[in-house]
Amino acid sequence: MKSTRLTLALFLLFLLAAGCEKMIISENPEDKNLEDFETAWETASDRYPYFELKNVDWDACYANYYPLAAAARGDEIYTVLLDMFACLEDGHMYIETEGGKQLTPWTPPRRTKDIYAFNATLIGTYFNEEILLDDEGIMNYQVLPQNLGYLNISTFAGKYKFSSISLIFDFFVNTSGLIVDIRHNYGGDIKNVDKLIRNFIDKPIPRNPYYFEYEQLEMDSIQPGGNYTYINPVVVLINGVSFSSSEIASEIFKQQIPQATLIGDTTGGGSLGYLNKYENGDFLLPSGKLMHIGNLDVRKYNNETFENIVILPDILYPQTEADVSAGNDKQLEFAIQFLASKK
Repeated sequence: MKSTRLTLALFLLFLLAAGCEKMIISENPEDKNLEDFETAWETASDRYPYFELKNVDWDACYANYYPLAAAARGDEIYTVLLDMFACLEDGHMYIETEGGKQLTPWTPPRRTKDIYAFNATLIGTYFNEEILLDDEGIMNYQVLPQNLGYLNISTFAGKYKFSSISLIFDFFVNTSGLIVDIRHNYGGDIKNVDKLIRNFIDKPIPRNPYYFEYEQLEMDSIQPGGNYTYINPVVVLINGVSFSSSEIASEIFKQQIPQATLIGDTTGGGSLGYLNKYENGDFLLPSGKLMHIGNLDVRKYNNETFENIVILPDILYPQTEADVSAGNDKQLEFAIQFLASKK
């Protein structure tokens, strides 16, 4: 791939020099747009695991966007890079601006479909008591009138410690069932997924497969923890905005937690991770711009990828923006009825 890219680059540079001198960045020696383009393309070429899966001709992408990168002035390079990376159709990839804003080149269609099909403010209407919030502000929880626990986890982001998770499960100790709501959870750190899962197991369980450079990694098992093991029926609510680590959590519940049932709609389809103890998927381009791209291929327990393919619920029960606008959370209502029938 690299030799093809080098030959093509020289050819394009010849054409530009011969007929389009004004497109060459020469008047501003500090402009690093072409260096950024080259580095971004080569970084993806070296790291990205899904070219074959997605049938992406990365050399052709280089050919299409190199002239645009050569012609770009200033921040125009952001548009060129984002358009090129859109070829990957990957919801994990982004470029960060100097102001810290993350620019994403592509949005999973499932996320677009379900983005307005959930509203957390509706949840409170189903409780007799005020919903509680953990100290970090990421988990809402309470007991429903049907003596069913409800736990909404808005993110698994690594900057949070999930330090209240055991106390929250103590709150559910006498409930007859539990709803774990990870709709609209974009994902985060697998360590936080483990902190949730450990409350449902009394012995180690295997982790789903992870591949790095096409070789399967040896992964530690998920260990039990918490103050007790929750063994009553569990519903995990998911939708198209459940993404990345939320999908890993969904797969673990589906395949390893016998008392769990996934209800809702198909997830977003994002299985790309990263494995690099120094950079963690973040790379500085020559100009100082930051790009994030993973190199870890995360799969289902049956060894199939879920990148752009999604995790399927056990019971498909879609919800629409119209339902939410009418003040109804049909998925939560169905989950309540499902668990009530298990008593």
